[in-house]
Amino acid sequence: MVYQVSGRILNGWLVSPDGSLCYQFYLNPKSLLEGFPFVFINEWTMRPDGIPFQLKRRSKLPLDDALELCCQMLLEGWSKLVTRFRSYA
Repeated sequence: MVYQVSGRILNGWLVSPDGSLCYQFYLNPKSLLEGFPFVFINEWTMRPDGIPFQLKRRSKLPLDDALELCCQMLLEGWSKLVTRFRSYA
């Protein structure tokens, strides 16, 4: 997970306390150039081995709202996903 609050960057994954869901946060770099930064947030189901399995929904939020959501999730017990996995696509 990459956080840089001073530079307002937010990219990475959070895993639910029970390990059944994860959220991927991805800052759209083009939106920074346009002056209205926003973050894509993808909600995934997790396999028992801790790998994201199926995309459930995608949304986007302004950067400030995404930072607030991420901080709230961490306070509620969500954790950063530190496992690296490769793409099979």
